[in-house]
Amino acid sequence: MNQRPASATETERVGGPSGGEHLDELVERLNRLIGSSKPRQEESSPKSELTTATSPGPSLEDWAGTDFIPIEPQTLEEAQLTESEVEALVLKYLLARGEASGRAIADQVKLPFIIIDALLRRLKSDRLVAHRSDAPMNDYVYELSDLGRERARRYSQLCSYFGSAPVSLSDYVSSVAIQSLTKQRPTRQDLQRALEGLVLSEEMLNRLGPAVNSGRGLFLYGAPGNGKTSIAERVTAAFGPYIWIPRAIGVDGEIIRVFDPVNHFEAPLPETEGILDTRHIDKRWVRIRRPTIIAGGELTMSALEVTVNRESGICEAPLQLKSNCGTLVIDDFGRQRMPIQELLNSRTSFDA
Repeated sequence: MNQRPASATETERVGGPSGGEHLDELVERLNRLIGSSKPRQEESSPKSELTTATSPGPSLEDWAGTDFIPIEPQTLEEAQLTESEVEALVLKYLLARGEASGRAIADQVKLPFIIIDALLRRLKSDRLVAHRSDAPMNDYVYELSDLGRERARRYSQLCSYFGSAPVSLSDYVSSVAIQSLTKQRPTRQDLQRALEGLVLSEEMLNRLGPAVNSGRGLFLYGAPGNGKTSIAERVTAAFGPYIWIPRAIGVDGEIIRVFDPVNHFEAPLPETEGILDTRHIDKRWVRIRRPTIIAGGELTMSALEVTVNRESGICEAPLQLKSNCGTLVIDDFGRQRMPIQELLNSRTSFDA
């Protein structure tokens, strides 16, 4: 997985002694298209070298709001995917859609077009897909052949999922380690800001501070109505505001959906001003607000295990995995539909 630290520079140099004039002309044309008034490089320059720097304003790291930034892969090997895995997603998508352009397919599986284009050429060579018509930007509209439709149905019988290509488990584990609450050190001011609006004593703040800084589990107890749930719901706000999570992860050939629109609130990056997005973010990941997931008396042991829909073959991540790098609140502890000993002694880890 390609990943860049938050301090990385956004400046790149391209060009060289050969082809410099062509690059200058190309950049000048792009500048005219996006309304840039940047002058052309002087002819007297000792080297025909073009420097592209980040425009004034927020950098990618400022927009991301996290030390972890997923950078899009350039090959299937970098994405830790096999051709068969991506082929299954593409064929199932075409089976459901009927027809789609190569760029629409790339957007569906969240992989760069250069990877999908090469795969589609191979599928056409194998007579699994066919060109239905031309599409803009050196692209085609694809449809399944009879052979491709038969194979797509076999894939769908095993698993009907055809969304984003999965992220490898190792990449996900690395991202959690970087974005973990244990890496954060919220100050007293951060905690006061998170608990703003609640009336708390100095003694309570002094007790909460070290516990929150540990990044470990907390046990809040007291009489009903004294604010335990309100405190638990707001603790997450004392940490960094955003994290990146994969839409899905792949484990031993199985796809597990992680991003949950019910419990996760997406925080997309601002749109770029130019016609080209030079940030190269891996679209298999989504930036969300650091999650707080609340489970009450309805919590069962099955909610803490990976669940499989037998009809669709799609796996759903458990609650504690969805709350990674955030907070899992078990409200009304003791009223769950399982013995307390079973909940506490389970092998499930609640450390985020």
